Amino acid sequence: MKLVWSGEQRIQPPGILAGVAIGLLFLWFPPLEVAKLLLVLGAVVVLAGHYFLGLLLLPLALPFLPNLAYTMLLALVLGSFLLRSLWDRKLPLRVPANPFLYLFLALFFFSAVSSITLGYSLLEFLLHCLGGGIVLALTSSLTRRRRLKLFLMAMVLAAVLVSLYGIYGYYIGMPGESGWVDAEMHPELTTRAYSTFGNPNVLAEYLVFVLPFSIGLAWYHRDWGQRLLYGGATALQVLCLILTMSRSGWLAFAAGVAVFAILLDRRLLLVGLGLGLLSLPVLLKSDVLLQRLLSIFSLKDSSNAHRLMVWQETLVMIRSFWATGVGLGHRAFRFLYPYFAFDRSKFPYHSHNTYLQVAVETGLFGLAALLLYLGSILKGAVRRILGEGHPFDRTMLVAAVSSLAGILVFGLFESVLYLPKIIIMFWIIVGITLALFEIRGSRFEIRKEQ
Repeated sequence: MKLVWSGEQRIQPPGILAGVAIGLLFLWFPPLEVAKLLLVLGAVVVLAGHYFLGLLLLPLALPFLPNLAYTMLLALVLGSFLLRSLWDRKLPLRVPANPFLYLFLALFFFSAVSSITLGYSLLEFLLHCLGGGIVLALTSSLTRRRRLKLFLMAMVLAAVLVSLYGIYGYYIGMPGESGWVDAEMHPELTTRAYSTFGNPNVLAEYLVFVLPFSIGLAWYHRDWGQRLLYGGATALQVLCLILTMSRSGWLAFAAGVAVFAILLDRRLLLVGLGLGLLSLPVLLKSDVLLQRLLSIFSLKDSSNAHRLMVWQETLVMIRSFWATGVGLGHRAFRFLYPYFAFDRSKFPYHSHNTYLQVAVETGLFGLAALLLYLGSILKGAVRRILGEGHPFDRTMLVAAVSSLAGILVFGLFESVLYLPKIIIMFWIIVGITLALFEIRGSRFEIRKEQ
């Protein structure tokens, strides 16, 4: 049924209802707030028509937008994706079937609603829900290799820009916080690269996530132009990672590269060993790098001694809250930490260990659910790597496993699921991994392979 406004103009009933709704909004709310709402709704509709471009914005914008702005962009893109999936039958939702994911989210929700800092914990849980939305969007959208390549290119491009800025900041001596270095142990270390993340260890976490994919793209391409392009991108990221002076980052990257070589081609271990030997003269000439490397396991370093103390205090907290945890997010941890601290002069934001932090926030059951979920993903990925025939799929799966393996090693020394952007990066890597489980090539790629 159509209502006739004039001889030539026709207005649909939904259009009339929308006009009435907008008019009521202007009556009940301030015009500026209504304008903001309409702008957001308009952006959702526009992005829904080009939802994949919105998905490409996620890895590109992550290092550069403030946390709140990026979270709003993320919600906007996910809303646009869901809107598009409602009217486009060619975009079916691939809902994850892994039961450990839902167990993990359920235990995190329970930890949030039972938290001593309820509001902040619910916001933290909302962030993980958005992460689950990313997994849904990526597994439903990255169904063809061409799309996945574009997404990975966007992620690598962002990492290169971040690395260039980090290298620039290091060489001009951009000042950082005094707590980043031990002035007595490392008087020669005056600055560390931190780029757009504001903290060198957080920058190192980001690079450990992305670097295996840069290496994978360089390895996969047979064209020497593209191989040199991605090789150069990898070199810039490695240099920036070195300049973060993050010892945890160095160990995590080494672990990720070792996993990459073992799963893809063990000859790469010899290449890595050769590059390590070639870098020895540079290392020996640099007092900063050499002293930083030698101090990895030294308790004379104040940061190492501080971590050990915080780990002991966190274990005491876990004994008291082993079943439910203190509440999701670092605020609940900080609220109760003074009651368990041996050294009451310092109040850390987290426990400097992902596994202890998850256990103290969500209980031992929450930690078990997270490890079971990640273990099931890694197991499935390795199984597909061993049986995968397509070189792109196999290489990118190896990169995904290496990325997760590196960040799991990083988690021994830092709390990875702590800051919003790193939490989102974690979910992006999970989404890429799951998308690779069932990805397929375009018709052009299939014909080319035949």
